[in-house]
Amino acid sequence: MGFIDEIKSLSASDRVNDEKYYAEVLREMNSGIRRDGIWAKALADSDYDEKKAKARYIKLRVQSLKDEVSLAIISSTTDKIADNSKMETEEIREPNDINSLTAALAAFLIVSILILVIIKLA
Repeated sequence: MGFIDEIKSLSASDRVNDEKYYAEVLREMNSGIRRDGIWAKALADSDYDEKKAKARYIKLRVQSLKDEVSLAIISSTTDKIADNSKMETEEIREPNDINSLTAALAAFLIVSILILVIIKLA
């Protein structure tokens, strides 16, 4: 698939997603759900003409839904990166923990042998 075909494909995908967003906004509006901040902006942008404000609200709310999806993806990706980083850090610590444990065990054995030698010499 060429570059132009990929762009056309993305555009088609965007249009399908847009249709879903607009349908969701229409469902919200028909259910009496309205985001007051977005409604206030729509009113302000349309000089308080309610018909124009409704159209503006729909566009703003669709953009809001797109933004929410984008932020959720970014947040999810950030969480995954943090989790991977944490796992890598834990993997790095494990050998150090094993080395520390080995060193402590070796010190314990040396002290135990020294105690036994001192007891036998006494």
